Amino acid sequence: MISIKYLAIAISFLFLLATNIVRADTALYNVNGYTSTNDGLKTFSVLVFNDSGQIVATGNEELLTAYPQLTLIDGHRETVLPGITDAHGHVYGMGLLKASLDLMGTPTVADGVAQIADYAADRSRASTTTHWSLKSMTSR
Repeated sequence: MISIKYLAIAISFLFLLATNIVRADTALYNVNGYTSTNDGLKTFSVLVFNDSGQIVATGNEELLTAYPQLTLIDGHRETVLPGITDAHGHVYGMGLLKASLDLMGTPTVADGVAQIADYAADRSRASTTTHWSLKSMTSR
């Protein structure tokens, strides 16, 4: 008798979980959406999400017919990048990191000296870069 009780609780829990997953409240449509997947970059024009802000689905306009009860928001062809909450980059710092030698994890001093010698040889053959500014890039 106890096992039937636990089975009923488990089925009820799964039902509640499943209905929460498929619940969708709002669609942001007419957008240029981009998201990363295991198969690479995915583009979409419709983003469906629930009142908690959880994304339920991404796709094209066919999603609007799959969820007819949605509140619709026109995205006016703006770009949407779900999951990015702090969309900025420290480009200068990234450039400095790319232009410097990282010796982290080097097992021995001899290995470190060899890496420094290789780095110095590569840098002496590299062409020098002139200074650039944002002003010169935006004036074109």
